[in-house]
Amino acid sequence: MELVQTRNIFDQKITVIKGDLIGRKILKHGAYDKAGLFLIERLLSGLESPVCLDVGANIGNHSLVMSRYSAKVISFEPQPAVFKVLVKNLEDNKILNVQPLQFGLSDWSGQASMNVVDASNTGATSFASHAGAAESIEAELRRGDDEVKRLGISSIDFIKIDVEGLETFVIEGLRESIASYKPIIMLEWNSSATREGFRDKELFSKILYGYSAFSVSSNHEKPAGGESKLAKLSRKFSRKFLKPRVRLGQFDAAQDYGNVVLVPLEKQDVVRKRFVIDA
Repeated sequence: MELVQTRNIFDQKITVIKGDLIGRKILKHGAYDKAGLFLIERLLSGLESPVCLDVGANIGNHSLVMSRYSAKVISFEPQPAVFKVLVKNLEDNKILNVQPLQFGLSDWSGQASMNVVDASNTGATSFASHAGAAESIEAELRRGDDEVKRLGISSIDFIKIDVEGLETFVIEGLRESIASYKPIIMLEWNSSATREGFRDKELFSKILYGYSAFSVSSNHEKPAGGESKLAKLSRKFSRKFLKPRVRLGQFDAAQDYGNVVLVPLEKQDVVRKRFVIDA
């Protein structure tokens, strides 16, 4: 595994895995998941000393940004080789408010096999079974609520989840923490496993009762309905020279989104003050 060090768009040192999808995006654009990162920046800067969980931290692309605006971040990454890069990135930036932990979160505790679906995309390695997996890695899972208690966490303001279709299990494992602390949650919504898990376990009507879901997009992304030549030029100029303007929009559970943000009733005023919400 060849490593390359660069700087991200927030001027933080970041070592990436050469050839890996996340690494390629960071080397080319200075960031991976820009819309998600700028949502985190704008959201957390409006909260008072937030405590955050980064579930599926990978090399720390999101944890590094969270650290700038948080009192504490707990980052969970079960892949041994990737975890070492995460730790290096925290050490190289002298970040002391992020606690990296080498295990994943779920609704149970024990050893499990992670399936390497694509050797050029460490972010696609998952505990979910996959017929086309090239190899497997033994890693540890722990029940989220047990870890929150063990770590003495007394509040959680924001949770980012990127676990390749197993978001349902993470949320079920954190059901007591979600009920107690009502964190804002950002997660990927681009797999049938996620959609079916939320539906079958009725998460929106049970664990996430009272939450509202919004899609996340930015003016750097090509609109689904097409665009004029002028709009395209404007978008490319903005993407090259300006920060993206993150927008929250309507959420359709049947559609795919890079990210969605789940907001409890108690924090909706905070979110509405920080973002334009498209009708």
